[in-house]
Amino acid sequence: MNKVILRVCSVLLLCATLPSYAALILNGTRYIYEEGTSRKQVTITNNSEDKMGAQIWIESYDDVKGNNLYTGEGHFTASPSLIKIDSKKKVQVNLVNIIDDLPKDHESIYWLNVQEIPQKSDVDAPAVVFAQRIKVKLIYRPKGLGERYEAENKQLVLCDKGNVRFENDTGFIFSPLSYSIEGKKTTFTNVLLPGETVLSDTGKSCPEKISLELINDFGGIKNVDFKVKGKITAG
Repeated sequence: MNKVILRVCSVLLLCATLPSYAALILNGTRYIYEEGTSRKQVTITNNSEDKMGAQIWIESYDDVKGNNLYTGEGHFTASPSLIKIDSKKKVQVNLVNIIDDLPKDHESIYWLNVQEIPQKSDVDAPAVVFAQRIKVKLIYRPKGLGERYEAENKQLVLCDKGNVRFENDTGFIFSPLSYSIEGKKTTFTNVLLPGETVLSDTGKSCPEKISLELINDFGGIKNVDFKVKGKITAG
């Protein structure tokens, strides 16, 4: 009985000392890979007190998997794909475009994955090891699109009898967080792809103005106000 209690206490003590945050930290929340560059460098920092391993890979973006207009398998690789990082140290990983046949008239999107690989515990007791996966967006940007600056303003916001329609009339991919109508905020759940339309129901007559909250290239938040076109009051 005493051995059982000792083992349970050991597990609880170990869990209590585990950090509640990821041991590995990236130097960005998204990465833009511009056409013509030889590589995109990612810095991974080990913020823990122990040596850590990590596996890095790139995969299709879930929301558009199977849609080869925006993404596909095998276009990018990470080098090295397996790393070890000493405590409080950094490692550079290169993202490389190995197949250059992506569309030139709009951006393509992927997931960059970094899977933590903790060291085996030296504690001679049942142990729970938490290994987190970091998942951020990787966006391929063709040269022909030009500068990204103020591209959000080229979106269209239309409305008909309370039905709001957001149209991405650009070749850029946007990451809207929410939109606000007269102070009431509604959350977005997906990215807005080039040429894509997202519908929403205000439940009322069409507003004159909508404020859209988006994430920019650097992970910051940008607010853009739109005058609603095609305003038709509910009758």
